[in-house]
Amino acid sequence: MTTPKTTPVDWLQEKIQSNLSEPMSPKFAELFEQAREMELEQIIEAHHQGEMNVLEGIFETELTEARNDKEDATMYYDKTYGKSE
Repeated sequence: MTTPKTTPVDWLQEKIQSNLSEPMSPKFAELFEQAREMELEQIIEAHHQGEMNVLEGIFETELTEARNDKEDATMYYDKTYGKSE
């Protein structure tokens, strides 16, 4: 099994936390969680756009059979980064 990659948001949070003398405040932790959610949404949108580009190129008239993009992108995110929540 491969080790999950670190997201850019996780990396930044770890770097900031390692330079603090006290635990990060709950407000900042909440902001990082919001940033992770935004990051996931960007991955979902990029996956969706890429899939639609492929489908439009191959099946110009049959776009109705597209897979559930959000589910596919979430599975990719979970596999790559180990979490989506």
